[in-house]
Amino acid sequence: MVFHGATLVVAGAFLLGVGAAGEALRHFGADWGRAAQASLLAGGVLVLVVAAASRSVRSKVRRLVVDHFFTARYDYRQEWLRCATALSAPDNEAPAPVRAIRAIADPVDSPAGVLLLRDPGEPGLRWTGSWNLPAEPVALPEDHALFAALRDGGWVAVLATDLPADLRAAFGPLWLAVPLLHHREGLLGAVLLARPRAAFTLDQEVFDLLRTLGREVAMFLAERRAAERLVDERRLADYAKRFAFVAHDVKTVSSQLSLLLANADENLQDPEFQRDMLLTVRASATRINTLIARLRQPEEAPVAPPATAVAPLARLRAIAGARAHPIHIEDDGQAPDLAAMAPERFDAAVTHLLDNAAEASGPGEPVQVRVRHEAGRIVVDITDRGQGMTPEFIRDELFRPLSTSKPRGSGIGAWQARDLLRGAGGDLAVLSRPGAGTTMRLTLPAAAARPLEAAAQERCA
Repeated sequence: MVFHGATLVVAGAFLLGVGAAGEALRHFGADWGRAAQASLLAGGVLVLVVAAASRSVRSKVRRLVVDHFFTARYDYRQEWLRCATALSAPDNEAPAPVRAIRAIADPVDSPAGVLLLRDPGEPGLRWTGSWNLPAEPVALPEDHALFAALRDGGWVAVLATDLPADLRAAFGPLWLAVPLLHHREGLLGAVLLARPRAAFTLDQEVFDLLRTLGREVAMFLAERRAAERLVDERRLADYAKRFAFVAHDVKTVSSQLSLLLANADENLQDPEFQRDMLLTVRASATRINTLIARLRQPEEAPVAPPATAVAPLARLRAIAGARAHPIHIEDDGQAPDLAAMAPERFDAAVTHLLDNAAEASGPGEPVQVRVRHEAGRIVVDITDRGQGMTPEFIRDELFRPLSTSKPRGSGIGAWQARDLLRGAGGDLAVLSRPGAGTTMRLTLPAAAARPLEAAAQERCA
């Protein structure tokens, strides 16, 4: 009643004003009246066009009406349907991270945002997606100021007055940090929003709605992550099934060659046996090559004696010396430490990364390898000058099993390298930009640091 009553009063006042202006202009002559009429019509059309084309104007009008004529800002049925529509949209319309950001940004008229998520089993938050903001692959440690501002996921943090410097440098001015709280995984991540187009008053109703939407988005992302893990496990199961078939075929080829060798001593001088031997060897070689093509397994490293430590610098020099592609190795001049990793696992991880770097660098372009020591850890940077990778490719494709963009790739090399490094207590980070090359950063614990960490844990216990 208040809204419609105010509309009638404003409309009536406007019509009375137009009538008074028309009566005044009538005394000045017809020419002035026609000019005023044309000016009024042109001004009205211009205002309507601007209001229809400008999202900022529409936002300000909506805020003016809602803030002054309604007790509650939101129609919650409409907000719920809008959130469900945004999250259930197909991937070809917008990626899942963008849909998650917009589900939270639209109710507060925010035009941009960033999604930060926690990797399973890993501390801190990592960049996962951006909407109308730069794609900066930032990583926030567990002790970052943002965690304290979110209060373990129970609080919407206002960043307009207290924005951490690293987030400002990466994404510019930000407005709000909305926690994504999951009932089972806890604080799954956060959505950082830019300022709205029009002035927006924050109150308890806004915060309650954002926390509710944050829980819904967290559930959506957790279920999507679980579905992706299930798909990856099925791919690995299919790969294991293929490997079992290939192992059976290899066993058959081995039996044929063993039988050939058993008869070679007695029949080697027989011309017919020689012809059969050549045919068998040729067929076996063709079959083995076919099996290798089906698997596309990374090159296996030479079997080393069982060990729990490796000298990274010495192993890298040995691997580089056996390759045709030039590899330049540098170190920080410190006494080389042993890394707490089995040599065969280290060789398997490094071999794949060096192969990728050499392929990306092109003929004659050397691969740069730098080894340095940092606080009980050994860091190895493998750098190429190739085309580089986008943050979206690193996030979605690089470490997904059996996902590859290479015609002859298997899609498990990078995933296997990171898995081997993490199994030894290390990690693999990717520093890359399109057109600026790629650096694969291997981090391994020094062998001497492991006993110290164990002793420290025992003293704490």
